[in-house]
Amino acid sequence: MAASIAAGQAKGAPVCVNLAIYPATIEAGKVMIQI
Repeated sequence: MAASIAAGQAKGAPVCVNLAIYPATIEAGKVMIQI
């Protein structure tokens, strides 16, 4: 893959734009995503 999943950065073709990443936690067995 031409992207760093943890950082959301494009590293080369075929990926040409950075990925949006959001902080996430697990609370009471549910995944909570901060948008």
